[in-house]
Amino acid sequence: FFRSPGLLFPKMTKVDSAGVRDSVEPVVARHLYCCVFTAVLGSYLFGYNTGAIASAVLYIPLEFALNALYKGLLVSSVLLGAMLGAAMCIFFSEKIGRRRSL
Repeated sequence: FFRSPGLLFPKMTKVDSAGVRDSVEPVVARHLYCCVFTAVLGSYLFGYNTGAIASAVLYIPLEFALNALYKGLLVSSVLLGAMLGAAMCIFFSEKIGRRRSL
């Protein structure tokens, strides 16, 4: 699929006033690449953060003498922080616009 650029970015035909067809490569917006890069980076950092707390949860209960309840609250606070961060994006996108908030 990715070896053929015709499948990834198909050629479009443009017909001028004389009826001559000309093949034109479509222009991909820079904004699209910015959105895709932001989504990929966010997913990568979320996975990294989850892995970091998973390895830290082995040693934190020993240092602070946490029971199972507090250990669960510690791990779930990472997900709660991600939810609150996503909710804050609503206010930023309303104030300064969706494109500029990315």
